Formats: sequence, structure tokens, C-alpha cells
Amino acid sequence: MKYKLWLLVIIALAGCALMSCDDTIGNNDNKSNLCASCGKNPCVCEKLVYCEETGLAFRLINDDMEYSVSAGKSTDAEIIIPSVFNDIPVTKIHEKGFRNYTNITSVTIPDSVTIIGNEAFYGCGGLLSVIIPGSVTSIGRSAFNGCYGLMSVTISEGVTSIGESAFSGCGGITNIMIPDSVTSIGRYAFNNCGSLMGVIIPGSVTSIGDYAFNDCDGLTSVTISGGITTIGRGAFNGCSSLMSVTIPGSLTAISYRMFYRCSSLTSVTIHNGVTRINDESFSFCGELTLTVLSIKPPTLDYAAFQDAVIKKIEVPADSIYDYKAATNWSVYANKIEIIP
Repeated sequence: MKYKLWLLVIIALAGCALMSCDDTIGNNDNKSNLCASCGKNPCVCEKLVYCEETGLAFRLINDDMEYSVSAGKSTDAEIIIPSVFNDIPVTKIHEKGFRNYTNITSVTIPDSVTIIGNEAFYGCGGLLSVIIPGSVTSIGRSAFNGCYGLMSVTISEGVTSIGESAFSGCGGITNIMIPDSVTSIGRYAFNNCGSLMGVIIPGSVTSIGDYAFNDCDGLTSVTISGGITTIGRGAFNGCSSLMSVTIPGSLTAISYRMFYRCSSLTSVTIHNGVTRINDESFSFCGELTLTVLSIKPPTLDYAAFQDAVIKKIEVPADSIYDYKAATNWSVYANKIEIIP
């Protein structure tokens, strides 16, 4: 009998130990045995502390030399993240730190922060504006995904990468200024930002991921500077208000469905350096006038202009007969003219 009693006591104590890491502090995931908050096994949530005034939670990282921050117990609408907590610098907004934090309307990020973690503000539909300081080098995957109320975003000089789906579904953003420090824009980074009207890609950017501006149907103007070497498939797919675009010579290939369903697109200039135009690159586009500056006709895939209306194709005078005879270009021989 005593044995059974002691066994029940041990089980109860074990249950209390497991419950000490609640949903706010972090609980043990039964599937992986990793703490849902700190991601460790055993749980190291004793490193997490709360600010008495704001309720924000701070977790020691990087050999306990720095803090990351998350919502913790805060219910404030205006979040002000301190640069220092307990005499230790705050350098990171934790992964999922403010995910689905419905109260938030604004956030102040100090210049001590260098990383905005994956899904940091995912689903914060009430967030209206954000200024990302130059100290931040990386905007994580889905960092602001689903912040449909977000209307103003300032990305300061210093940020080098905009992560996958970072601003996906932010339907309130009308303009975005990408600083010269950015070198990469991830997949679906601005997917379905339907109010976005204009974007300038600076020369520092070398790669734009697949579907980065997919279904930005309010986008009327895109400037792609020289320096870009890779633009992924479907990068501007469904940008139905886009009317003109210039492809710099630093890009060697126009990818699959890059401008697919850009139904208002009527003017395209392709600089010398582009050597291939892939299938369905311009499918379902408007009444296109293409100006191709390459002396040698780029390789043209059979379905590159499928279901698009070709008004005319302008090429260098010395190359007009080469274009008219080239594979798949010859289909449009009667539309090929000399550049005025």
C-alpha cells in the first residue's frame, strides 16, 4: 500500500514538473520531446525571464551573452523593444516571438537587434507600421507573413536578405523601398501584396526567388537594376497591372512563367546578355512590343509567348535576318522589325 502511495506521489510531482513550462514559457512537445519554446531537450526555459513593466519575455542566447525577445505576457498594443535588458543587449526577435499577437498595432525595434526571426510577427493583422533599423541584417522567413493591416514598411540600409514569404499576404503595403544593402529577396517574399504599386530593385540585389512578387495585382511599375543574375520562376506571375519592364543584361535567362498572366504588360525591353527565354515566360500577356537588344538571338523556348498577343518584335538592324530564321523566332518573322 505504501509503495502504491509513493508511486502516486512521484507521478504527481513529475506531472507538475512538466506543467511548469506552460504555453507562455514553453512546453514539451510530445512528438519530438523538444520544448516548444526553447527548442531544447531538456528544456532550458529557466533562462527565460519577464519584464515586470511590459510583460515581454527575454531568453538568453549566444552563450548567455545576448537576449532574444518575445511577447511573453504582454498585452500592449504599442510594443517597444528595449536595446538592453538586465545590462545584456537584446539582439534578436525570437522565432514566432509575436506570432498571432492580435493586440499589436506598432512595434519599435532598437538598433541593437540584428536578426528578426522566422515568423516573428506572423499573423499580426493589427500591425500598421514597422521600421526595420540598419542593424538588422536578416529578415526571417515569414517574419511579417499575414500582417494584412501593415501599410508602412521602412527597411533601412544594412539589411542584406529578405527571407522567404517575409511580407507575404501584406495586402496593405503600397510601396516598398529596398535599400542598396540587400543582396537577396527570398521566395514568395512579397507574394499577394495586392496594394503594392511600385518597386525598385537596386543593383546590390543578385537574386530574386521564385514567385517573389506573385499576384501583386496592383503593381504597375518595376525597375530591375543591373547586378541581378537570377530571377526565379513565376517571380512576377499574376502582376496584372504591370505595363512595362526592362530586363538588364546581367540576367542570362528569363525564367519559366516570370511574367505569366501579366495581362497589362505591353512593353518589354531585353538587354544584351540575356541568352534564353524560357517556356511561358510571357504567356497570357497583353499586346506585347518586345525590344531585344541582343546581336545573337537568345534561345527561345517554343511556348515562351503562348497565348500572348505579339504586336511587334524590335531587333538590331544587323541581326534582323538571323532573328527571322532562328528557331521559334521564325514563327513571328512577319512581326520582327528593326529597332527605330
